[in-house]
Amino acid sequence: MNGIDMADTIAAKDVTMAYLLQILVENKGSDLHIQAGDPPRGRIRGELVAFPVEPLPPEEVVRLAKEDQPGRRIVESAELRAWAQGPPGANRVPVS
Repeated sequence: MNGIDMADTIAAKDVTMAYLLQILVENKGSDLHIQAGDPPRGRIRGELVAFPVEPLPPEEVVRLAKEDQPGRRIVESAELRAWAQGPPGANRVPVS
């Protein structure tokens, strides 16, 4: 059992990076996986577990990426938009 309460699914527009990180910490997890079209997931006890969040549209993935980088400028580019769309092999947020 992973300890994540799946009873109440959160709307994609209401999720915050702090909430996602809190789930990881409370469940002794690591690696946060965020990709458009899927709910956020975290590696908990070696398994990739979906969090109780609606699948994220691309604009919410970009919002979360920006939220996670206070004081840093997220590069608004075709690369970031492509990353938010979740193409194969794109798994890093470009920051400068």
